[in-house]
Amino acid sequence: MVTRLCLDRRPSKRSPPPYWKKGQRHFFLPKPMPQAIPDLVSDMWELHRSNYVRLSAFVGLVRNHLITLSDEIEYVWKSPKGPITYLFFLLHPKDPLFYPLELHRLVDISLPIGQTHEVDSLQFNFFCITQRRCRRFIRYEVSTTGIVIQAAKIMMLIRIRAIYVGNKPITALLVGLLLLETGVHIWLIIHGEPVLHNPATTTRHTVYRDY
Repeated sequence: MVTRLCLDRRPSKRSPPPYWKKGQRHFFLPKPMPQAIPDLVSDMWELHRSNYVRLSAFVGLVRNHLITLSDEIEYVWKSPKGPITYLFFLLHPKDPLFYPLELHRLVDISLPIGQTHEVDSLQFNFFCITQRRCRRFIRYEVSTTGIVIQAAKIMMLIRIRAIYVGNKPITALLVGLLLLETGVHIWLIIHGEPVLHNPATTTRHTVYRDY
């Protein structure tokens, strides 16, 4: 079993990975919390189950775009253009375009079985680089999802403001809650880390909400 990974120990001065600075952690790559390596059977089951959930979500997403396309053409494409309309055009096709990339979990960051057992300078640095790419992809996925969710909440906030015209306390309360939630999401993205998998799966992360 692999008990020592580059995430669990600081490299020597002889071969520091690129994201280490003198005695400090990189702002976007904080030192992760220790994780136990799961057994192979349960890890593979979780990976397959998460893939089925993602595939089902993607099918539902495409179906939603298709059944609302006629209304979208009638009420959005042919309507007078404004900031909300352009925001819709920017965010609405985002999920069908980016979701297939998020479904591809490996993203060329897996390592053959056996290479992680040796911790010499070459393999050690190579593994750290792949983990660095993995963490960046985690932030990419969560950020793209969060942008769409927060944009939808802003639209709902505008709608609620129109319903409760003149009721500033309700609007102020909702704006405060939205800012607080956005701040928590940003903190989670910055301090998120990949989930450690069994080395036999050659998978170094899962894609959705790994923090």
